[in-house]
Parts: sequence; structure tokens; C-alpha cells
Amino acid sequence: MDENKFEYQSARELVKIIQRTIDTGSSEEYFLYFHGVADSEFDVLEKELRAVQLRTAVRFTFEYALDAAILRIMPGPVHSGVASNLFQVIVAKNGSIPGHNSWSIRVFGASLLQIPGVRSKEGHRALGPAAREGRDAWPSVMIEAGYSEVLEYLRLDAKWWLINSAGKIRFVIIVQVMTHPLALHIETWVLSPGHLGIEPTPDMVPFCE
Repeated sequence: MDENKFEYQSARELVKIIQRTIDTGSSEEYFLYFHGVADSEFDVLEKELRAVQLRTAVRFTFEYALDAAILRIMPGPVHSGVASNLFQVIVAKNGSIPGHNSWSIRVFGASLLQIPGVRSKEGHRALGPAAREGRDAWPSVMIEAGYSEVLEYLRLDAKWWLINSAGKIRFVIIVQVMTHPLALHIETWVLSPGHLGIEPTPDMVPFCE
């Protein structure tokens, strides 16, 4: 929709637009499109969002070919709480495996994962082996959460992560938060037949277990 499309002027102006969007009081998710913003602006955008305590409400996707950023606005604490709780369960389960503990896992915070020349994308919650270090490292597990209206978007995200990470991401867990009635729908996506322990190849396709 045209009212959700903007020409990028500055990080501060972008944050003001996000604030106005959230101040409408709606619990729905929004997608805002900003033309003329590069992922090199990510650090200053993150700083501005943290200053107004809105960092956890925003996820970034930078499209290189379009010279644009797509912002997913997630008002309210529901997404963050669901993803955080699920993340903690996974960490606890990992710590109970013989030979492992909570230090065996590396937490991937608000960082952009990049496909050179194509897209930079930020996930909701992600984790991987603690030994996987470096700016270009990818997580093994990605968690994406959203309201009931965006299940297909979550599935597209799952497919994108699996395909474009070239098999580095082994599992994508999507959590659909339904409000009427209050319930959760959870799906786990893998690269078939990656779930059988076979190394991913370019011809594999995303598969929901």
C-alpha cells in the first residue's frame, strides 16, 4: 500500500515514522518500505531505535537490487516473549545433553545475515554452536514468530533462510500466535532430506516436518 512506502531521509525520521505506526494502538503487524536506504545504515538505525526502546519491535530486510529496506513492525511484547521462551527451552534442552551445557550455544542477536549482492536479512531469534565465530558466521537454528495473519509470510521466511544460507541453517522454527482463541501453531522447516542427516545440496527443497 502507498501509505506504507517512504523515501528514506534519515535514521531519526525513519524512527519517527515507526513511532507513529506503533502509536495507532493496533496489535497487527505492519510492513514499511523505505527506498534509498542501504544496510550500511543499520548500526545508526539500531542506535536510534534503542534510544526510544523500540529495537525489539523491528526486523530489517535490505534489498540490494531495489536499494530499499523492508521493516517488519511487531508492536507489543507477544512476539518477543514467545520467541524468547522457546529459545530458553531449546538452550535448556541442549544443556541437558551429555557433553554440552549452556555455554555450548552461541546466541545470534540483532545482526544482519547477508547474501552478497542480494539481500541482508535479520531474524527474530537464532542460535548455533559456540565454536561458530566470525562476522560472516550463520546460525544453525532460526526462530520466527508472528500473528495468525502472517503464517504464509513466516513460511516464506523459513524457505528463504534454508535456501539462501546454503544449508548452514539446518532448522527454522516458525511460531504462529493466534489470539481468537489464544493458541500457538508451531512448524519446523528443514532442507529435505537434511532432516535425515544428509548434507544439503543445491537441488534440495524446504520441507515442513
